[in-house]
Amino acid sequence: MTFNIEKENLISFGLIGIIFSLVFGRFFSELILFFFIIYFLSRLYTKEIKLREILFTKFYLFYFFFAYLIINFLINHYYYEDSPSASRVFFYFRFFILFLICKIYLSEKILDKVLKYFSFLLIFLSLDIIFQYFVGYNIIGLPIIDSRPSSFFGKELIADSFISKFYLFGFGYVFGKIDKINNFKKYLILFSILFIFFIAITMANGRASSLTFLISFTLLFLFFRSLRLFLFVTSLIFLLFSFLFLEHQSNVSSRWISAFNDKYNNKTFFEINKISKSSFKDKVIDKFYTVLDNSGHLPLMTIAFNIWSNNKVIGTGLGSFRHECNLEKYKPPLKYKYDSCSTHPHNYYLEILSELGVIGLLFFIIFTFKIIFDFFLVYKKMLVRKYFFNHVMIKIFFINFLSFTLVLTSGSFFNNWVSFCFWINISFFYSIYFRHSPKT
Repeated sequence: MTFNIEKENLISFGLIGIIFSLVFGRFFSELILFFFIIYFLSRLYTKEIKLREILFTKFYLFYFFFAYLIINFLINHYYYEDSPSASRVFFYFRFFILFLICKIYLSEKILDKVLKYFSFLLIFLSLDIIFQYFVGYNIIGLPIIDSRPSSFFGKELIADSFISKFYLFGFGYVFGKIDKINNFKKYLILFSILFIFFIAITMANGRASSLTFLISFTLLFLFFRSLRLFLFVTSLIFLLFSFLFLEHQSNVSSRWISAFNDKYNNKTFFEINKISKSSFKDKVIDKFYTVLDNSGHLPLMTIAFNIWSNNKVIGTGLGSFRHECNLEKYKPPLKYKYDSCSTHPHNYYLEILSELGVIGLLFFIIFTFKIIFDFFLVYKKMLVRKYFFNHVMIKIFFINFLSFTLVLTSGSFFNNWVSFCFWINISFFYSIYFRHSPKT
């Protein structure tokens, strides 16, 4: 499709606006996406976008999934008093339209521009977190909340989550642009960027974010053979820094100690609930349960599993966990440290199981294997390797996706903010895939 300057600017600044709005005001992300949808429908009406471009996009799986969401909603709406959220079901399709827009319009030039601004945002946000940690407020005067710097997110303590989800974008973009400079300068720049991101996540004191960083960093080591020595040395420096930082910063270390403390009121989870530990396996499970209970996630995960056990095939409907977790029939007869109800169970898989059942999880598993298959398809054919920047970034997007799926404790998969993060990554991945796939 032929591009003109106006169209390039519309798509590039629209995507940049969505990304920046995830930090500075999510209302604008939704507003920009709404205008994207209007633009998409108008191009479809004028036949600038051909119907076959969206019907034969190799993602017919999503159409089946959306149809399942509607059927699931109708069934659960009929059977349950607290019916699932209709708006969450019907408006979730907007993320697929974002995907289609990226498939059709996201050229290499536009992706380059978007990633450049994205990298700037990530570095700026990380530096602001570091500044806020030492000074007590960020550059516009927002104070630290509960000893956790949150930068422009304010009372929402998700700045570390945002950086951990996207820091590889900044790292990959810079690496893809400076590959031809001498090794000393290249590694110094890459280390500086990684160190800024690592310090920001550490100072923001997010445990799940630190785990996400660890997983994605490990995958980075596995997928980028040419960087393994550099990443190994970097990991040793990070480990030393973490030890020294936690040793001297009690406000950060105390949160980690409380999370991994294997006792509550001098008793483990099994001891509180008078469960016997007759084997080594029982002792390991007890420690694991105690750590999860200290985080507050164990009762939520247990209830999510109980909800699924009673509604195995289709679950109780999208967004229904917040209502179902209050029902006595799902609450286990055990003692927990924290309350057993929330908006979501803090685990993607248990959330999908409890709300969408085995069918919903099956869709997610097939979707995951499709992305894995597509990555190795385009990589095996070596078509993408001819272009170093694309070669780097498609691996970065793939690593990001894997780290997203491997985190044990997490937010809500269908939360609007998380959905934006997830679909931005998927859309960028497939924008490269569709340009280099031998079948497109």
